[in-house]
Amino acid sequence: MTLTVSPTIIGHTPAYLGATEAAGFWPEDLVDLGINTYRLWTKMAELEWWDDDDAMDGQWDDSEYGTPTIAEIKADAESGFTNTIPWAWWDQRFDEVQPWRYGTQTRRGIIEALVQNGITPLVVLRTYDDQGQPEQRPAARWAPRPPVDQAFRNEWWEHCFALAYWLNVRNNYGITHFQVLNEPDYPGQGWSEYGGTTADYVQLVLDAYDAVAYANAFAGLPTYIHAPVAAAYNSPYLPITLDGADAAVQAVDYHTYADDVRPSVVAVRTTIQNHNPDGVLEPIWVSEWGALWSSYNSLDRAMRTANQLLTFSEEQVEGVTIFNMYDWSTTPGQDYGLIDLQDDGQGGVWRVPTESYYAFRLMARAIAGGKARLEVTTSGPIAGTRTMATCDDQGLYLVVLRQDAGTAISVTVNLLNLGFGRGKARVYEYSAAHHDEVVDQPPIAGGRMTFTAPANGISLVVMPRPEVSTSIRFCAP
Repeated sequence: MTLTVSPTIIGHTPAYLGATEAAGFWPEDLVDLGINTYRLWTKMAELEWWDDDDAMDGQWDDSEYGTPTIAEIKADAESGFTNTIPWAWWDQRFDEVQPWRYGTQTRRGIIEALVQNGITPLVVLRTYDDQGQPEQRPAARWAPRPPVDQAFRNEWWEHCFALAYWLNVRNNYGITHFQVLNEPDYPGQGWSEYGGTTADYVQLVLDAYDAVAYANAFAGLPTYIHAPVAAAYNSPYLPITLDGADAAVQAVDYHTYADDVRPSVVAVRTTIQNHNPDGVLEPIWVSEWGALWSSYNSLDRAMRTANQLLTFSEEQVEGVTIFNMYDWSTTPGQDYGLIDLQDDGQGGVWRVPTESYYAFRLMARAIAGGKARLEVTTSGPIAGTRTMATCDDQGLYLVVLRQDAGTAISVTVNLLNLGFGRGKARVYEYSAAHHDEVVDQPPIAGGRMTFTAPANGISLVVMPRPEVSTSIRFCAP
C-alpha cells in the first residue's frame, strides 16, 4: 500500500478530547491518556444539597424557597454578593471530602488539578439527578422541581450564578463550558419524571446562560452553554431548544452509544441547520459515547473505540468525552471505564488500564487539540483499512487502522508534497501483541518512509515537523 499525503487541509479533528468522571480521579492518568477535557458531575446533590439560603439565616426549613430573586442578587454586586450568597457554604462544599471517591476526594482538588494540567473542565448544571437527589421529601419546597415558576427560576439562576462566580471570580479557574442538565429527554435523569417539559427546559437554558454569563463577565470570560445534552440525537429537545433559546446555546450536545456514530452526527448537523434563528451554526459535542455498562477490556471494543474517534474526526465534531474514564466500583469483571478499578485488599484500588485505554491513547496523539486533517491518496490493497493524516506545529501524524484485514502489509508513505526530505519517524502500534508501543523507527529518505501495519490493529506514525526551505507551507491554513 502506498499513501501520498497532500498539504491540502480537508477539516479538523476534535479540539476537545476527553472523558467523563466516575469513581476516582488521578490527574496523572488523564495526562498519560493525552486528553484535554474532563466532564464533571457537579450538581445540586453535591454542591447545594440543601437550600444555601438556610446557611445564611441558620433556619433549616423551606421558608426561603425562591429567594433571593434574580434582581435582588444582581443588585448586590457591590458587596461581591455577600449579602445574597452564603459563600462560606460554597467553600465548604468544594472542600468537602467525598469518601466514596478514590484518589483526589474534593471537588476543589479535582478542578485545581485539571486547570494546572491544561485540561478543560466541562461542568454539569443539574437540579435533580438520577438518584432523586438532592431532595426526596414529598413536601419539600426548596429544591427546584417543575413546573418552572418564578420561584424555581430564582433558585436555578442563583445556583448557576453562584457556581460560576465561585469558580471564576472568587477563584481563578477560568471555566467557560457548562452543560444544562443531563439527558432531560430520558426518564430517570431527574427531569422528565418530575414533569419537566421541553418548554420548561428552554427556560432553564435561557436562565443558565444569563446567570453564568453574568458571573463570567466579572472575570472577563466568555460563556459556552451546552444544550440539550440529550440522550438521543433525534430527540425533540434538540429542535425545540434551538428554536426557543438558540442565542443562549454555544454548543449542541448529545449522547450516542451506537457503534457507527456518523449517522447521528449528520442528523444533528442537519437539525442545527434547519433550526437556526440566531444565524450561527453551533459546533457539535458528544459528551457521552463508547461502551454503556459493558466492558472496555477487549481488542474488539478497543478497535471500535478507535474507529469512533476516527469518525468523529472525519465529521469535525468539536468535542467528545467518552463514558467513562474510570469504573464506578471495584466489582470484578465490569471494566466500565477506560481504567478498571480493582480492590487492593487494603481499602484502596489498583488502576488497571483496559485494552481500549491503549487504543484511545494512541489515537489521542493524532487527534487532541483540533489538528488539521490532510488529504491522503491511497493506492494498493485497502480492504478493511482506514487512514487519516493530521498535523500541528509539532509535526505530522499518520493513522492506519486495519480491522480483520487478513495479513500485515507494508505501507510506503510519500511525504514529498509536505517538504519532507530526510529524517526519522516513530511508529506506535496497538494490537493484540503491542499496547501502544513504539515498534519501529524507520528512516525518511527522499521524502518517503516505509513501515509494517498489522492485520488487526492500529499504527500511528509520528514525524517531526520538517525543516522546509522551499515554498511549501507545512500545516498552514
